[in-house]
Amino acid sequence: MNNSYPVRWRRPRRDWLRPGGLYPFGEPWFDPFPEVTDIIVADFCPYACVHRFFHGIRRSPTLITERSLEGAGDVFHQFIAFLKSSIVNGRLSRPTLGVIRREFEDFVDRFRRRRPFRMDSRRLWNDIIRPWCERKLDELNEMHIGSRIFFEVYASDTHVRFEHNGRSFSYPLRGRIDELNLDDQVIIERTIVGAPHDEHPPDSDALQVWLLWKILTSISRENYPIEMRNVDFRSFRLIVETPFRDFEISRNNPEFEERVLRAYSWIRDIARDPGAIPNAFRERRCDREPNIRCNFMYHYIGCRRRLPNYPLARPIMRQRFRGWYRSLLWELMWSRDFFEYTLLTLNIEELERDGIIVRARSGGNLIDTRDGMLIELELPDDVVGAVIAHARDLGRCRIVFGTLHLGQRLEGEVLESSREDRINVLIERRYIPIMQNSIAILSDITLLESNPWFLIPLLQRNLFRYEQIGRYREDRAREDAFVQLVEALFGGPRNLVREARSHEQHEE
Repeated sequence: MNNSYPVRWRRPRRDWLRPGGLYPFGEPWFDPFPEVTDIIVADFCPYACVHRFFHGIRRSPTLITERSLEGAGDVFHQFIAFLKSSIVNGRLSRPTLGVIRREFEDFVDRFRRRRPFRMDSRRLWNDIIRPWCERKLDELNEMHIGSRIFFEVYASDTHVRFEHNGRSFSYPLRGRIDELNLDDQVIIERTIVGAPHDEHPPDSDALQVWLLWKILTSISRENYPIEMRNVDFRSFRLIVETPFRDFEISRNNPEFEERVLRAYSWIRDIARDPGAIPNAFRERRCDREPNIRCNFMYHYIGCRRRLPNYPLARPIMRQRFRGWYRSLLWELMWSRDFFEYTLLTLNIEELERDGIIVRARSGGNLIDTRDGMLIELELPDDVVGAVIAHARDLGRCRIVFGTLHLGQRLEGEVLESSREDRINVLIERRYIPIMQNSIAILSDITLLESNPWFLIPLLQRNLFRYEQIGRYREDRAREDAFVQLVEALFGGPRNLVREARSHEQHEE
């Protein structure tokens, strides 16, 4: 591995991005299009980056919560976004703590209908939501209808600029902003990590909000939504918000610049060079800092976990799996990263002409239902039939409110409309969109096919889980069907068979 940084980044050539330009086969001729979380993971520990890219482990190694509060961070952010949106659109006015508590209970009930919800909602209120509400109540009461506050804003660019030793370097980067407040000129990263007497913000969240700001300031102004063309993000304040305190992060941060460039070096080498994986293993953070708190230590993927003795063919199986992991990573880069490069490199007319996107217009008012926000979209006459057929086959699509560089990318369920040139889309998030200038928070609306690339990390996780299954005792291994299957497939010893089978052979 090349330990030097900054490194050069390979991006697809423009002519590759057009139909017929490059057939997706084998190792990609470009480097990944990282997410902000990828940078944070690689900065935290290079071997955690291996887990993320090859083993499909999407959870953060820096976020450690009790099992009764797993998923609490997402609920925390969603409820605050819903609460603020309710004030901005006029549904709530100067709420009291009691009103907010009732809103929270109703929100949790709806949340439970959509997905499994195992966390203790009473504890979530007492430990996380209530402390935040008590210190933010005056701020909530000062909000007014029509405030320009956006939630879950997606920012992405192929050339995000970083500085090192007086030189400028650029890399692709994308991420999601929890809250973007144009009126107060602030970017907020919200987290449940923290304690009442903390004097410093969680390091990973401080780095995250700084990276998101770097994306915003790197996007060309012509790629901003119309409503933001006059906004100067360079002067925005960066805030990490915990349930107990707000921390302001410095925009001028040479330490972050260096850490990020080192993380890019790890990401490129791990994705490109098989020899980088053993190097990353030797650079595990838990070797350098034995007392480090890492989420991976508390789950089944602990780096120091002693694997069962059986199957004996495990080393051969793991060697085979390494090739499969890399092939799945290549498939992920072709289906997800190449698509992102395409969206941000070609102009909107080329994307529409090539059939990659469909642009739409608002067909009416937004309807707030218990299942989400119902939006009616007016489509061009020449594509409405294809979109409706797609809806019948898959039922879902991704809608972009704003531009492909800066806006909201939301999954929606496509429903047929009573009018021939229109479709209805049900957005699960009730608080999105909230801007009223057009249909949603931003003026342009784009339909994308929702590719199920998330299935690839699922395959990686399953392979990694199989890699660790086994038995410690030989007598148990003889009776374990999975152990026997692995021994048979990967060349294990013939004498490791079930006892009953041995007796039958002896009698013969």
